[in-house]
Amino acid sequence: MADVAVLGAPNPDVGEEVKAVVQPASPDEAGPDLEAELVSCCRERLAHYKCLARVDFRSERARRASGTLFKRVLKDGYWAGERGRPAGPAFPLPSSLVRKMDKVVL
Repeated sequence: MADVAVLGAPNPDVGEEVKAVVQPASPDEAGPDLEAELVSCCRERLAHYKCLARVDFRSERARRASGTLFKRVLKDGYWAGERGRPAGPAFPLPSSLVRKMDKVVL
């Protein structure tokens, strides 16, 4: 795996589930076998409520200008259109941070 992000994504049955967004080192690695291996590894080491429910594979993800992962863009992709969850940040952002967010590398 080249990179992984773990986040909460909507689930109609339980409200929210743990989801991993994985960027495989090679596209050939992505698939049900790698997903099963990741979930199994988590189940061996974590409590059941902390374990991954699903794994999504993506070749690229949004990054800030500094190179760090822009997790809000990932989360918004899953939460778009969900009721009971705000579309934007749950708190007002300082204007300096908003200006920095405009420079996100997509």
